[in-house]
Amino acid sequence: DYVGADVAGVLSPASSNVPMSPTSGVVIVSVAPRGPADLAGLQVGDRLLKIDGHAIVDQADLRNREAALRPGQSVLLEGEREGMQSLAVKLTVAKRQSSTVSGA
Repeated sequence: DYVGADVAGVLSPASSNVPMSPTSGVVIVSVAPRGPADLAGLQVGDRLLKIDGHAIVDQADLRNREAALRPGQSVLLEGEREGMQSLAVKLTVAKRQSSTVSGA
């Protein structure tokens, strides 16, 4: 299962340049080109607050929820863009591509 984005907690140094008030949720710090997050329209700096209606407490909480997802499954991600604009996107989970090379 693969969503194609790396996230950080809202109080981490990686998210320090993104204005926000509460400490819940996570901030996207990178998006894989042509990955599920990119195709859904997510951007670096977006703050994710909910996944399928469930509050995202922190980075570990989101990773635990992601682990239960299956390729082809769609989820609704809700949050904020630039600290004020409401954000809601449907993301379809993809199968993680293997990074190993077979054959010699």
